[in-house]
Amino acid sequence: MAPRRLARERPPWQPACVVSDRAFDRLGAAVGVIGVVILLAALTVGGLGSSSTSGRPAPGATTQQIVAFMSRSAPATSSIGFALVLTGFFVLLVFAVRLWATLRNAEGGAAWLSTAGLAGAVVYEVADVSRFVLSEGRNLAAGHHLEPAEGVAFFDLSNALTPFAWTGIAMFTIPMSIVAVRTGALPAWLGWAGLVIGLANLVWGWLPPGGTSTPAEDAFILWVVITSVVLIRRPLVQGAKVST
Repeated sequence: MAPRRLARERPPWQPACVVSDRAFDRLGAAVGVIGVVILLAALTVGGLGSSSTSGRPAPGATTQQIVAFMSRSAPATSSIGFALVLTGFFVLLVFAVRLWATLRNAEGGAAWLSTAGLAGAVVYEVADVSRFVLSEGRNLAAGHHLEPAEGVAFFDLSNALTPFAWTGIAMFTIPMSIVAVRTGALPAWLGWAGLVIGLANLVWGWLPPGGTSTPAEDAFILWVVITSVVLIRRPLVQGAKVST
């Protein structure tokens, strides 16, 4: 008969845990949806959505066309939108760590594939946040001290960062999806979908940059939402594969 384990008394200075580990796991999974909602709100509130990119000149446009586009007046709520962008990307990084924890446990061993995916998430966030920083810099300067050369530099840097962001998405989704398919930590269809989306973003990174979102990037956002919902319903299992 196994010896009875005595319950460890909680020291008086240690507060009682009012939220279970499972509740924190669910919260960590839910922030994927929350982050996407915050970012969509940022695009709307900050005037960074489709209306702000409509009429965007091609990368090979003339200097006059680029300066005219970059000199348009900034919306009054642009600073609020930028704050929401920073918040949304912070929340999405928490989701990426939560997904990494699930896949790391399922992968076992050195868990290098899932760790590579987490590194890809960081690359994606740095690239995409940098694009929004350039947009906010233009908004602060427009109508005040925006010089033509400055506007062209903002425009060119934003275009150059777009394939970097798409490659970051590929670096995030491809290793994570491989682990999901191999271990069954996520439904097989979700793992294969993430692999296709990652490859599509990688291919898009080879194409000439356009500075706007692509169908592959939109599919990635949808994949994050679905993965978040799936993780909410699945416990974070330590050192074991999760059945599909």
